[in-house]
Amino acid sequence: MGFDTIKTSTEFPPIETVREMITYETSIRLSEPIQELMKFYYNNEATLSRMLDLIQQHAVEHFGYHDVNALRTALHRFPDDPAVKLAYYVKHNKITQGLISLGQCARDVDLYTTEGQLRNLFLQITAGQPLVILAGSTS
Repeated sequence: MGFDTIKTSTEFPPIETVREMITYETSIRLSEPIQELMKFYYNNEATLSRMLDLIQQHAVEHFGYHDVNALRTALHRFPDDPAVKLAYYVKHNKITQGLISLGQCARDVDLYTTEGQLRNLFLQITAGQPLVILAGSTS
């Protein structure tokens, strides 16, 4: 139908490994060849996003893990660690908490599938099941 189920990671590397992943990922991302590619594709957000995804995936696999969330969940798992807090992907993250809070009732809204078909939020959920809404923009 066009809506995906959220998948969670079962890979939780220790903080020492996460620090090494961050250092490795940063060295690749800031390398001259990657920076040149980023300059070239500066106005192509999809390409830049894909490049960063591939760099992070490579960094995770370099340390023997498979799920990129082993790296991406670092701030949640280790919020007070200086190395994690200073990581580029955290330091320059422009994401902010929206106006929705945990436990707040969801409003019924129109949704569109990836095929462009109109759907209704309440028709997509099952009574008694938790509802997680993730929304975002790359602009």
